[in-house]
Amino acid sequence: MKDWDLTPEGNLKIGPVIGWETAIAPMIGLLRLRYAHSEEEFEAGGTGLQVQMTPVQLRNLSESLRQMADRIDAQNLGTAQ
Repeated sequence: MKDWDLTPEGNLKIGPVIGWETAIAPMIGLLRLRYAHSEEEFEAGGTGLQVQMTPVQLRNLSESLRQMADRIDAQNLGTAQ
């Protein structure tokens, strides 16, 4: 996490994902994530990040997200992997 964005106080600059959309264009997948860094941004509908990804990248991302969800579930059950 060394390259992650930080607040001026040195904390991770993170915010909740409040929505996403996907679309398909020729040869690529499109992903738009909506997120908010503050309550004001949240109430205004958030900020969007739009990216394009190859099918290989989409598969790798989906597998990484699945593994992360499994690890979180395991921690919550007291059986961290």
